[in-house]
Order: sequence, then structure tokens, then C-alpha cells
Amino acid sequence: MAKESKNEKIITDIAHHFIKAENLPKSIEYVIPAIDIAKAKYAFNETLIMIKDVLNLIEKDNQDLVDKSVKTEYQKILFKELANLYLSIG
Repeated sequence: MAKESKNEKIITDIAHHFIKAENLPKSIEYVIPAIDIAKAKYAFNETLIMIKDVLNLIEKDNQDLVDKSVKTEYQKILFKELANLYLSIG
């Protein structure tokens, strides 16, 4: 398993913080780098949880905190990541 650098830990911690705080704009900003870090560590469960949590935040965003086209684009990216994850773990 690859060792996580200090910067990677910070990015991952920030992503988790914003997801837990339900801050959709910031969650979107940090989730893709955090997913890449988790995948590199073979942390498939962590990756799955982050993807599902951000997809849920996107679905719950009835205040339009993020432009609809941006949400749609991130949904596409996250569903692709989810499909690739399921292919990786079988």
C-alpha cells in the first residue's frame, strides 16, 4: 500500500470535512483529488463512501448552490468513477 504524503492527507481531510459539513461547492472542489488519492492507496471503501456522499449532496441541493450544468458534469464524473471502482473490486 502506498504511503500517503502530508499534502495528500490534507486534501483528503479537507474533502471529508466539506462533505460532512454538506458544503457542496467545496465538496465538489476537493472530491476528485481525494478520490484519486484514495484509489492510489487501494482504499476502495473510502472511495465508495466519498463518491456516494457527494452524489447525495448533489441530489439534495435544492438551493442551487452549484450551477446545474456543473452538477450534471460532476454526476457524470462520479458515476464513471463509481463504475470503474465496481469493475476494480469485482
